[in-house]
Amino acid sequence: MSPGPGSEIACGPGNLVHLRETDAPGTVVTTTRTGWDAFTQDVRAGEFDHFAEPDHPGPRSPHPVTAPGEHRPVRESDDDLSP
Repeated sequence: MSPGPGSEIACGPGNLVHLRETDAPGTVVTTTRTGWDAFTQDVRAGEFDHFAEPDHPGPRSPHPVTAPGEHRPVRESDDDLSP
């Protein structure tokens, strides 16, 4: 028995990260490792929490939202992760 829909993440050659939903395996989103690291850093910072909390006034990010085309600094290594 399958546990239900979920996300699958795979690192590929060329510093790429591939994502797909188990219920739509033919649709794959590809990003760079730098983009993936920036996204996961923002998730940990709570930047997207307001999407899950309807009464929340907005992002709780300690830094401003990055405008399209701009890049936020990314940690140097996985050693920089904090729980």
